[in-house]
Amino acid sequence: MERRKLDYLIIGQGLAGSWLAYELAARGKKILVLNDETERISTLKAAGLYNPITGRNMIKTWLADEIFQHLEERYRSLEQKTGTRFLYPIPIYRPFVSIEEKNDWDGKIENPTFMPYVDSLETKSIYDDINDQLGGIILKKTGYVNLPEFILAMRKYLVSIGAYQVGKFDYQQLVIEGSGARYKEWDVSQLIFCEGVNPSNHFWGDLPFKNVRGELIDVSCELKSEHIINRGVFMIPKDGYFTVGSTYDHKILSFEPQEKGINDLSMRLG
Repeated sequence: MERRKLDYLIIGQGLAGSWLAYELAARGKKILVLNDETERISTLKAAGLYNPITGRNMIKTWLADEIFQHLEERYRSLEQKTGTRFLYPIPIYRPFVSIEEKNDWDGKIENPTFMPYVDSLETKSIYDDINDQLGGIILKKTGYVNLPEFILAMRKYLVSIGAYQVGKFDYQQLVIEGSGARYKEWDVSQLIFCEGVNPSNHFWGDLPFKNVRGELIDVSCELKSEHIINRGVFMIPKDGYFTVGSTYDHKILSFEPQEKGINDLSMRLG
């Protein structure tokens, strides 16, 4: 069998594998993405929300200034490349839950640390159907990526450049030698795993991963919103419904939705 040379063999085509493959190919590297086309990957289930100011204490996302400066521009470039829409920029509205929080943001809004990401500070309710009597903060450079559409579009692109193959990685056929590796008919300079949670991958068994799973639900209601509403749960407005999330469970790591998680979301939503 004639052997083939690769600069990079990428295992998995989720969000990380797709972007990595695209960037390496754009730099002229010889790549191949080997992907087991299972539906049980987090990228296909995630809400795709992007937000530079997060958490209970409303702090900047890690590397926010570096990442969010170019995030939407980079996704738009991929939309043009693939002829597919998957980026949905939408401001996030975060209602205040206390006078103290409101006063805190009165001081923060002029802070250069937060100014690039704050659209406005609302001092009174802007919605009749949600609990926002104190107003809230409206954030910009926010929105969501339709990840199933993104994955399908990137898969078609990788196929078009001859850099995609369906298959499950077989550890028994991997031979590491010198500064590279051999896998089936390929001589590989670099092997990169982008496969998410995989208990059978023995290379990373000693790393202290803390796996997590969660639920999203889609709900129909009469509320009309031009914002993603984020307080206790996030509500992403879509075509006639909202995607609501999410839960975080470190104990029950089943791939199937759990009634407890769905009930938890429903209670927080109410």
